[in-house]
Amino acid sequence: MCKYCSCCNMYAASIFVSSFRNIKNLKFKNMKKTFVLLFATLLSATASFAYASDSPSFVTFVESKTISISLKNFETNGMTVTLLDYSGNEILTKKPSKKLANYIFKLDELPNGNYFIKMEDDSRVVKQNVIIDNDLVYVDQVAKSTYKPKINFVGKKAKLNVLALNEDVTVTFYDVIGNVVFTETMTGQSSINKVYDFMHLPIGSYFLNVSVGKDRFGYVVTR
Repeated sequence: MCKYCSCCNMYAASIFVSSFRNIKNLKFKNMKKTFVLLFATLLSATASFAYASDSPSFVTFVESKTISISLKNFETNGMTVTLLDYSGNEILTKKPSKKLANYIFKLDELPNGNYFIKMEDDSRVVKQNVIIDNDLVYVDQVAKSTYKPKINFVGKKAKLNVLALNEDVTVTFYDVIGNVVFTETMTGQSSINKVYDFMHLPIGSYFLNVSVGKDRFGYVVTR
């Protein structure tokens, strides 16, 4: 069992298709019906969680389409900085050196408009809105944090913990050719703890996708 990047395409994993060719369609359909949610516990949140999705700005305008990104509040493991357009499309991704306290980002070639700077480490994703206006860069004073789901695989069960902070959370299991085996959406919850039992599924590999708000995180599950 291993984790794969949230930016990966679910269908890129079609290399596993050959392992499922001997499974009869009727059998698999019946197996899908037996996929059950073992149990679920929705945790009530304390009032302090209400503001946890807001983080201080980590971007500072320096000069002429140049910004400085503070790295001090991010974990060094798995740290990446990504420039996105306003629709969320990736423009550029960098992996700053662990020794740096700040990372300089030059935006010279970008036209005027709204963009996002996304910082990601092993525990969270933080997005900062920036606006380019000629040589100036305007930066929001507050950034939005999404905490990554915690997944523990124990035997034939997946234990999920999400600090949702009232964002919509969707959990979906796919087979290797993209068929949805199980899906559910939870709304209005601050914290979610659930255990999923996949012991009734045919032996093989599956994909677990967890969406928290607009951020998606993916995992490979081996039965």
